[in-house]
Amino acid sequence: MRPATHFPIVPIEAVPSVSFFAEAAVHRPLVLVVDDEIAVADSLVELLTKNGFAAVAAYDHADAIETAQIIPPELLVVDAGLPGITGIELANAVKSASPDCKTILISSPASNLDILAPAKHAGHEVVFLGTPDQVAGLLAQVTESLKPMN
Repeated sequence: MRPATHFPIVPIEAVPSVSFFAEAAVHRPLVLVVDDEIAVADSLVELLTKNGFAAVAAYDHADAIETAQIIPPELLVVDAGLPGITGIELANAVKSASPDCKTILISSPASNLDILAPAKHAGHEVVFLGTPDQVAGLLAQVTESLKPMN
């Protein structure tokens, strides 16, 4: 015999209207995180999600381009040193499909600093990751990049 379930009876007046849910919906900017190190990409997605952003991960350039074509991101956070393509090349490819997409290139402090000049010239931000304060800096940079322009 099944145990009895008891659900409360809610008067129709107490059920929120559809407009209530529409007003409660908050715009969450979409951030596409691309890193071939799955743990890094997934950790950044979790960090961004916990801080109010909608974030998805891609682990290579092909998946990133396909994802960006399906759901255009407002911000691309990409590893500067992806295998087979630089982060700058990927950022340019995504930007050609989504011209309003902003880009932050992430790199380890030990990586080649030669990426700075071409990245800045292409209009991309570069954030070095490695310590918790640098991760906090990335979060601050994401927030700043996605501020509405007045």
